[in-house]
Amino acid sequence: MRFEEIVGEVGKTFHPKQMGLLFSVYVGETDQIARKECEEAVFYFTKYCLKGHQRRKGRRLTMAPGGLSPSTYQRYLETSDVTAKMLGDAESWADLDQMGSIIVGSPETVFDKLWPFITEAHIGNLLIQFHIGNLSKELTLKSQALFAEKVLPRLKADSQKFFEKNYPVATKGKGKSKAAAKKKVPA
Repeated sequence: MRFEEIVGEVGKTFHPKQMGLLFSVYVGETDQIARKECEEAVFYFTKYCLKGHQRRKGRRLTMAPGGLSPSTYQRYLETSDVTAKMLGDAESWADLDQMGSIIVGSPETVFDKLWPFITEAHIGNLLIQFHIGNLSKELTLKSQALFAEKVLPRLKADSQKFFEKNYPVATKGKGKSKAAAKKKVPA
């Protein structure tokens, strides 16, 4: 919730739809099936598609010049563990699970791994990348369909309830007066 605090510190109103996070996701019927179906593609992605960055060796910190203030960069240097594995260094499912940006599993597992980003980090835009590495078109479409049928409806319904409870100003027209429904949330 640090972003929410920073927005408040500068006198603005935070809403979760101002924040998004990108994940690579693969959904299978079970955790074991999901891992079996996408294992080659996931590790192809970490080994070949992240060459030169997101690794201990090579470019660790990839961002635009001036993208960090000197104090933020100093804090990064002071708090970073240069020996820690990065996504491009992942060698096992345990590594990937610990890193959290590639989510693989059954519909229930995928929901359970995404849900804390909504409830704890208050992220309102989950950007889901279904094609990973060299994953086939057929498996990509299968994963998308399972996500759309079994994960997305629950994420939408539960997150709507969560955001209505915690950010009622941003609820458009749901039990609000017409004036309140027209009030825009600052971007």
